[in-house]
Amino acid sequence: MIICMSHKYLINIQPFLLFLLFVGISFLDINRKNKLIKNLFLCSLLGTFCAYFFIVLNLTYEKNYNYLTLILYLTFSIILLIYFFSCLIDFKFIRLRLLFVPYFCFVLIVCYFSFYSLTNLEKNSIFFENKLLTTHIITSLLAYSFLTNSAISSIAVFAQERNLKNSYSEKSGFFQLLPSIYESEIMTIRLLYATQIFLLLSLISGYFYSNELSLTHYIMNEKSIISILTFILIWILLFIRKIFGLSGKRIFNSVLFSYLLINFGYFGYK
Repeated sequence: MIICMSHKYLINIQPFLLFLLFVGISFLDINRKNKLIKNLFLCSLLGTFCAYFFIVLNLTYEKNYNYLTLILYLTFSIILLIYFFSCLIDFKFIRLRLLFVPYFCFVLIVCYFSFYSLTNLEKNSIFFENKLLTTHIITSLLAYSFLTNSAISSIAVFAQERNLKNSYSEKSGFFQLLPSIYESEIMTIRLLYATQIFLLLSLISGYFYSNELSLTHYIMNEKSIISILTFILIWILLFIRKIFGLSGKRIFNSVLFSYLLINFGYFGYK
C-alpha cells in the first residue's frame, strides 16, 4: 500500500519539475537572434510533453485510473505537442507564450486534482481496446486542442485591439511581447482550419462507432449535436471573415463562444 501510494506521488514529480523549468524559461527574453534561449525554450517544452505523455502511457498500461484522469492528461499532452510544433514552424507562437503558460498551469491543476482526488469514477480499461473508439477519442482531442490554441491566440487579437485604444501613457510593455493584431488573426484562422479537419474526422469516426454499437442506426446524442453546432459555427465564422473581412474583437468573441460550446459538449456531458 505504501509503495503504491509513493508511486502515485512520484510519477508526477519529474514532469512537474520539467514544467517548472519550461515556465521559468518562458519569462526570459526570447527573440529570433538569441538561438540559445529559443532552443532551451523548445527543448523544455518538448521535454514537458514527453514527461506527461509518459504518464498517459503509464495510466493506459496499468488500467488503474479513472477515465477522466486519462483524458485530461492526454488532452494536456496533445495541447503541449501542438504548441511545440506551432512554435517550431512559426516564431510568433513563441511570442504568445505568456498567454499559454497561465492556461497550462490551470489545466495541470485540474489534472492533479483528478489524479489525486477522483478515484471512484469509471476505469479506463476499454478506452484503447476498440479502434473506432480510439480514433474518435484522438481526433476529438486534436480538434479540441487546436481550438484551444486558436482561442488563446485570439486573446492576443482582443488584447492588442484594446491596447490600440489606450493613450500612449497607458500602453503596457506587455503588449509589445505579443504578435500584432494581423499576425494573431492569421494564426487564429489557421488553427481554426486545423480544428475543422479534426472535428470532421471526429464526427465521422463517432458516426461509425455509434453504428457499431447500435448495429441498426446512428444514435444522435448531446455531444454529437454540440460538436455539429460548433463545426457549423466555425465554418460560418470562416466564411464571414473571407467574404466580409471579420476581424478584431468579433473574431475573439466568435472563437471564444465556439470554445465554450465544445467544452460544454466534451466535458459537460458524461
